[in-house]
Amino acid sequence: MKKKISVFLILLLFISNFIILSYGTSSLTTTNDDLTVYAKAAVLYDVNTNKILYTKNAYEKMFPASTTKTMTAILTMENCKLTDIVKASYYAIHEIPKTYSTGLLVPNEELTIEQLLNLLMIPSANDAAYILAQYIANGCSNQYDMSDSSDAKKKFDSDIETFANMMNKKALELGCKNTHFINPNGVHNENHYSTAYDLCLIGNYALKFPDLANITKKVHYSLSPTSEYSKLYSEPRVFDNTNYLINKNSYGFYKYAIGLKTGYTDAAGYCIIASAKKDNRTLIAVILGSETIKNVTSSREHDCARLFDFGFNKYNYQTIVNKGSLVSTTKIINGTPKTRDLKLIAKDDLSILVKQDYIIDVNRNIVMKQVLAPIKKGDIVGYLECSVDGAKYSVDLIADSDVESSIFSNIILMIICIIILIFILYLFRIRKIRKKKTKFRRKRINKNKLP
Repeated sequence: MKKKISVFLILLLFISNFIILSYGTSSLTTTNDDLTVYAKAAVLYDVNTNKILYTKNAYEKMFPASTTKTMTAILTMENCKLTDIVKASYYAIHEIPKTYSTGLLVPNEELTIEQLLNLLMIPSANDAAYILAQYIANGCSNQYDMSDSSDAKKKFDSDIETFANMMNKKALELGCKNTHFINPNGVHNENHYSTAYDLCLIGNYALKFPDLANITKKVHYSLSPTSEYSKLYSEPRVFDNTNYLINKNSYGFYKYAIGLKTGYTDAAGYCIIASAKKDNRTLIAVILGSETIKNVTSSREHDCARLFDFGFNKYNYQTIVNKGSLVSTTKIINGTPKTRDLKLIAKDDLSILVKQDYIIDVNRNIVMKQVLAPIKKGDIVGYLECSVDGAKYSVDLIADSDVESSIFSNIILMIICIIILIFILYLFRIRKIRKKKTKFRRKRINKNKLP
């Protein structure tokens, strides 16, 4: 009985919903290139195709240092306006360890969000990170104690904890499963960690903010004296970007590099989330635990350059379906005899990113979403799904011609559907009757067992 129900349900679905066709099944073969990366962990990611091209210890928890500030920048972009005015508290300035970089800011100094983002991402200013964190933790307001009192210190600590919780929540939203932030700047803490893979997710999301991406491209930044700063100094503060990949005068210059964020602490080593663009392809490289930034083969910048060259030179796009090409032909069961044979045409090109030495074979499935007439030429009637090495890609399929509805076919279909529906209801009715009989028998048996 169950088999009969299944057969008729499948038939009904066939008529009213989807048709799936399969053809061209085979495998993908590849050879590995030798790529030397000296850092402890690394990831190379292709933004356009959402594809990881290289990993080394990508999921190992490590200290992220100032690459942390990328998440601080993300939360700033999501919560603030660039023109917002923010005031620096005493502890946002004075809680930074002596050896850490700053924006030379002073207590009570007022700056815009845009100025603070420039300081955060270009010279890696730790004071800017604290100021932004405290502002956002207070609902994007300056309603916090600016003094050096103990209560102000408690409030500052509470604000940083609140902001760190926001960072961790956002990290989870982005899919970062091995990340935990304690502060907004990466000041070393044993419980402050991430992975190369998670930082890649964070960097990729950061690129979605054009204003932020443009800030990270800047080689230099100059901050004019503010009212508070001018009480102490008269000269503008000039900073260089810590990302040598974008500086033409640096040993680490890479001509396709377009920005993002560096980091360093003694415990973390030299780190970076870097991006590069060539021929409309954007790559993200993450390096963690590099031992040096000197002009040597094992430096952070040279590792990045090798990763980018590998991604740009060893991978290319191969088109597996051409726009306008005939993919298949199907029959529309309620179409008129003259129009029911429908050609399925690819709406767009379908290209995939593969290594140059890959021999590509594809498993293809056609999924029809519209299987009943009337159909107009150009209507999207389904899609072609291609599987390559476990990854799935798809392109919409459009009708190459009109398919007119056949009155006779529609009547037949309606009759078939009614018959199927009646039969299914009949089966359910029989099942219900059998359940009642079974229940009645059990009741009689139990009654007979009573003494």
